[in-house]
Amino acid sequence: MLVTLEHRYYGKSHPFATLDTINMEFLSTDQALEDIKFFLEYMYRYHSFKKVMLVGCSYAGGLVGWFSENNSKWIDDHSGIHRNYQLAAWSSSGVMRPLEEFWGFDETIYQQLMKTGTECVDNA
Repeated sequence: MLVTLEHRYYGKSHPFATLDTINMEFLSTDQALEDIKFFLEYMYRYHSFKKVMLVGCSYAGGLVGWFSENNSKWIDDHSGIHRNYQLAAWSSSGVMRPLEEFWGFDETIYQQLMKTGTECVDNA
């Protein structure tokens, strides 16, 4: 079985009708890691498979790495639920040291948009 988790607030995973600042409290890396844990607990309880592999690249790769690093005790044995299960993780180009105010990524996009004129940038 292949399952793709969608980060809250992206795609169709909007927990609130609007993206007002007050509704953004669950848009965090910590919450994304808790969502992975909740999903795994659900799948282990209600499905018969024994092996899971978490895979991600870039930000999702960072989540895989952080989940593995910060949940080793949970992975090894979580209240007896997972004694017979195996969990592997593969992080490709995962973010290792995130910067809260990293403007470099946006700067690259800005420079590319400016090549088409200022209208798009001015309206952003």
